[in-house]
Amino acid sequence: MNQFDQLTNSRIPQFFCYSSCVEAISTITQPDVDRNEPILSRGSAAWLFGVLAAVFLVSLLYHAPDGNYFTVCGFKTLTGLPCPGCGLAHSFCALAKGQIWKAFSFNGLGPALFVLLIALWVRSGFTLLGKDGIALAFDRFIGRIRLARGVLIAFVVFGVGRILYLVVTQPSILNNGYLAKLMALLGH
Repeated sequence: MNQFDQLTNSRIPQFFCYSSCVEAISTITQPDVDRNEPILSRGSAAWLFGVLAAVFLVSLLYHAPDGNYFTVCGFKTLTGLPCPGCGLAHSFCALAKGQIWKAFSFNGLGPALFVLLIALWVRSGFTLLGKDGIALAFDRFIGRIRLARGVLIAFVVFGVGRILYLVVTQPSILNNGYLAKLMALLGH
């Protein structure tokens, strides 16, 4: 048991400790490929397994609308431009129904992230089943290829690229956000 597990187990049950997943992500971004124990404890693995199972279930059951739809993205509401995560929920819903090309149209990184989340879900399942050797092999592989850093870089590049493409091809999109409306109101 590592120091973080000891600290959280002494204060609150780790199953309810969201910071344990943050610790796992930060550990993956600075990998120690010679680690002898899996990154996630059983409590963290149970939490991650449950959350991802819910994501997959909602993706399968929810039918996301096409075209214009309500968004909860603060960046898009403020600027009128999509953030790198815009369209992920729609992409996941399309993938869960086997609509691969439609998933790419909602968010170009959605299918890759969906596959990565399935791998993390399976990895959490191995931890819950006591198959720590398989989980450790997964953790070492992720550490060697620096996957978390790669995903972050991909989202930044994708997000900036998508915004630049939209600004060049559809300059009127800049007028859709509340920020542009506020500036127009103040300018008059």
